[in-house]
Amino acid sequence: MNLRKNRGIVSAIAGLSLAGCASQNPISLGVDDPCASLQGIIAAYPSGFEPYRGSANSFSTVTVYAAKEQIVKGHCEVWSWANNDTAYVCSGTTPNDEVATARYISAVDWMGRCLGDDWQAEEASRLRNGEDAGVV
Repeated sequence: MNLRKNRGIVSAIAGLSLAGCASQNPISLGVDDPCASLQGIIAAYPSGFEPYRGSANSFSTVTVYAAKEQIVKGHCEVWSWANNDTAYVCSGTTPNDEVATARYISAVDWMGRCLGDDWQAEEASRLRNGEDAGVV
């Protein structure tokens, strides 16, 4: 498995938003075996996550599909851009940076256990309109 190629998949899952929000949505598992689910999602990358695409909302440069299988219950989507790039994305909001950071660390730790020693997390700063928008 080429984990570098699939970096967008696992980055998106780990990116349980570090941006704060006024209310906290509960985060819970949406599958019985999240590690097996993650392996299936990674295997579906070459097909643009076709087996995971539910109902679609189309915008000018991206189509967002509800994910049929959600590792994080109620928080996952498949994004497909006009340039044929795709991502399986799970995100959530938090009431403050402390909760966001704890969720992020937990998600990265969980993926490390699921993906094994060959996988290593890569972090990058996220900017939105020139403003700091957290870490991915």
